[in-house]
Amino acid sequence: MENKTLLPLALSYLNRGWSVIICGTDKRPLINWKEYQSRRATPDELVKWFSDFPNAQIGVITGNLSNLTVVDFESDADFSLIKDQTFTVKTGRGGKHFYFKYDPEFKNAVRVLPSVDIRGTGGFVVAPGSTTVFGPYTPLNDLPVTQMSVQTKTLLKTQIKPKLPWYVTSGETSYSKVSTEGMEYAGTGEGGRNDSMTKFAGSIHAKLHPSLWSSIGWKMFEEANQKNVPPLPPYELRIIWNSIGSKEMSQNPKGRDYSNYGSKPKTWGPAPELEKSQDEDPDSHPDSKETLHVSEVAGLQVIDSDHTYSLDMPPFDEALLGGFSLGEVIVVAGQSGHGKTTLIQDWSVTLSSGGNTSRDKLPSLWFSYEVLAKPLWSKFQGMGAGVDTPIYMPRFNETGEINWVVDVIEKAIVKWGIKVVAIDHLGFLKAPRGNYSNAADAITHTVRVLKRLAVKHGLIILLPVHVRKTSAKTPDLNDIRDSLGIAQESDAVFFIGREKDDAGL
Repeated sequence: MENKTLLPLALSYLNRGWSVIICGTDKRPLINWKEYQSRRATPDELVKWFSDFPNAQIGVITGNLSNLTVVDFESDADFSLIKDQTFTVKTGRGGKHFYFKYDPEFKNAVRVLPSVDIRGTGGFVVAPGSTTVFGPYTPLNDLPVTQMSVQTKTLLKTQIKPKLPWYVTSGETSYSKVSTEGMEYAGTGEGGRNDSMTKFAGSIHAKLHPSLWSSIGWKMFEEANQKNVPPLPPYELRIIWNSIGSKEMSQNPKGRDYSNYGSKPKTWGPAPELEKSQDEDPDSHPDSKETLHVSEVAGLQVIDSDHTYSLDMPPFDEALLGGFSLGEVIVVAGQSGHGKTTLIQDWSVTLSSGGNTSRDKLPSLWFSYEVLAKPLWSKFQGMGAGVDTPIYMPRFNETGEINWVVDVIEKAIVKWGIKVVAIDHLGFLKAPRGNYSNAADAITHTVRVLKRLAVKHGLIILLPVHVRKTSAKTPDLNDIRDSLGIAQESDAVFFIGREKDDAGL
């Protein structure tokens, strides 16, 4: 929505007594909004903001100043839990914001119920009438903002332990509740963001149980970053987070003492970036044989498998129902010289740069066994990559041993926050040690290792493979060299090649 329409709307919210700021279509504040938690912007300030930022959207600061407490339900939450008749907004992702008059008993809190957060003092929400990259924010009714009912307060207060801000339940429910009380982050400018966010990450990792680092902890860290002006890029944020997490795990491999917080929290293992594979030691986890309802296990998943990452190539995006998802292995099959490497290079640049729209940047790691670093980098540059595009590669490709490759990937995840891995190509990889009936069996096991790695760390793995020369105009799965198991272990297979004429040329 253009700012010519939004400026009058923003002024109307200001007249309601709400503290109004501006944000981008990525939901990030476009100004330093700390002072607007204690004072409202003037109409002149709003006019200037919308003049300076033509595509600005509206944000409303929650808490005492705006007389607002907002209960934020994501799209997969149970909307029926809120019975109150109050002003309600549909969010860009299909969730709901329930607006209530400010209640000092509720601070900013995450996951007070499954997929439910609370926005109070120190928080903000995207206002109705705005449109983000995820979709429009639209009012679902024209009701006034009401006081929260006793029933709703009881429901929410039951989940929050205000005197124990880092309390984790250990028996009654399978999800965890954390209040951010006492852990407010003020935000800072460009010169001090890295240091202040590093300290904040240390506080979260030290006080929050490791089972919650990748879910609640990361969400808190992302939200704190929104108070920086400008916020740190997502890949830099992930680098800080993983670095501090790795340090905490090395210093406290058995976790910290939580005895002062009531019963000791249930342990679901360290963050996915750091935990050992269950294949290595299936009984290493104390709850590895516990069974739960599928909905509860789904609630424990920390990898966002619902989100897709577009390639800005309509034929591929349509085939993939929107794009790649984390945890997938994507195979590109074709004969030598038919463009496999070029295609996945293009995908890497798109995913790492955020594409044509303001999307998250997914740092990439490249294993190039045929093309040297200089020509590889030149081609990346020709596709629009720059030194600020988060694409990395090993200093040396020492070997194709799959265990070495996995080790490099896991170290790069901690160092750079890697989310995309490209290995050019499968033929250079050596299977894990073992007894295999033939070469095809070994290759199948190699791809299986990569698939497990993708699921374990929430990666997108791009894997070009060769196909046999064939007289057919279009190859099929039977033409993949050495193994049909490649297709069986991957999530999608694309064939690429030059179109042949009737003479087969």
